[in-house]
Amino acid sequence: MEPIQKNNNSRLRKTGSPNNLFRRFWINNGLLVSGALTVISGLVLQFGFHIGHGRQMHESGREANYEQMRGFANSPDVWGFGYSDWSVFHKYTIVLFALLMIIHIYLHMNWYKAIFFGKVWRKNRQVIILSVLFILTAFSGLIPWFVDLLAENGDAHFGLIEIHDKLALILVVFLVLHVAKRQKWFGSTFSKLAGKS
Repeated sequence: MEPIQKNNNSRLRKTGSPNNLFRRFWINNGLLVSGALTVISGLVLQFGFHIGHGRQMHESGREANYEQMRGFANSPDVWGFGYSDWSVFHKYTIVLFALLMIIHIYLHMNWYKAIFFGKVWRKNRQVIILSVLFILTAFSGLIPWFVDLLAENGDAHFGLIEIHDKLALILVVFLVLHVAKRQKWFGSTFSKLAGKS
């Protein structure tokens, strides 16, 4: 996330101490790694399992749960792992990514305040859209977990995951653009930190 200040020196003053820069650097790298793992596992779930598996009824003719409805029990493995393995891995990476994202947003809270109260929406549209997409994708992915915990409602789970899948694809595009625009920051920050070590 780019601070609003144009002057690099004022940016450094805003960033604070070298320890603060170090913390931001590793949080951002943690976001890169956990985000990449979340995206990869999510795409495997979406293209390896979700797509091409239509809704099915349970053998007994009763309402099927989500996994039964989609026929995942009979799905071939992807890279040696089944649906359950990928689903659990995806959940763990999501939790790590979400925790780091909360810290990331907290560290940029002044930036968000400046956006909302300074009314500079147009110049920061991409990051605002990314933030909204992240929240929508996160909630559309988290709510089905609670649906499963509270009651086995295959229809609700099915609909929410379909929404989650589509939002996630758009989110990936904005995440890639967000990181690509900040690759110089990663390089310059690494050089600064390496030079001080």
